[in-house]
Amino acid sequence: MYPTLYHALFDLTGLDWPVLKFLNSFGFFVALAFMGAYWTLVQELKRKEGIGLIKATTRTVMVGEGAKPAELAMQGLMGFIVGWKGLYILLNTAEVTADPPGFLLSGTGSFIGGIAVAALFVWLLWREKEKQRLKEPKKETVTIHPAQHGGNITITAALWGFIGAKVFHWIESPRDFLDLINTGNIRDLISGLTMYGGLIVAGIMVIRYFKKNGMAILPSMDAAAPGLMLAYGIGRLGCQVVTMATGDREHRAQAGLDPTVALELRLSEQRERRPWCAPWRLCRRAHDQRHHLSGLRHTSGAGRLPNPAV
Repeated sequence: MYPTLYHALFDLTGLDWPVLKFLNSFGFFVALAFMGAYWTLVQELKRKEGIGLIKATTRTVMVGEGAKPAELAMQGLMGFIVGWKGLYILLNTAEVTADPPGFLLSGTGSFIGGIAVAALFVWLLWREKEKQRLKEPKKETVTIHPAQHGGNITITAALWGFIGAKVFHWIESPRDFLDLINTGNIRDLISGLTMYGGLIVAGIMVIRYFKKNGMAILPSMDAAAPGLMLAYGIGRLGCQVVTMATGDREHRAQAGLDPTVALELRLSEQRERRPWCAPWRLCRRAHDQRHHLSGLRHTSGAGRLPNPAV
């Protein structure tokens, strides 16, 4: 139904915020899935620590050190990417919203914005480290509770899940891998994923994380299970949204319509089958669209909408 959050907000409220075209609906649900998985994982790890199934561990760390060059470099890189793309988006919103994925994966950006934000990020990190700096850094033994691993476990699952899903897809469809090598089209990296490949590889790497950090493997796997189920369910909602959007593309191909017109056409047809739709403004808009589109069908003479480009 809604390929991006822009289409959802525009249809449900009438607000026209083109910048939301950057937020893919499926990606939005994936983000919600990982947030849900993280939350349930943390709660389960706390519960299992409370009943003694998973123990806290200790670690020796150095405190009072200043910012390290590697940390500043990584912070600067992140800031440069944010400023490089972010400032260009603010200054050229109409251009970049015409093809958000193409812009994000291109080499187009604002060099000045990248340098400015990179410098800001580096300065903020340096200032924070300087506040905690001691004249003589010292070693301390700190206790790491299982729930404190929740963020790292989630990131591990996300990163290796994507890698596994992509590799298994290439194993199933080697032609896609060869096309990527021949064309160098970076978009191919984010299309074509195999769910069970991500599950297998992410599962192996998360278990490795448990073992490396002294967490009991079976209780930790049990703690991750509810989050896995919840994340899968939320992700499937995103799949349903994408499936409906795919239907829009097929409908558009048959009728020769512009993408936005095709989406509005299908939404108006859905509301025709759902007279209880609310609020009343949406019903009124659907009613107006039906009569307008019906008139176009009659004028085409063949039961199909004319191509607006002609």
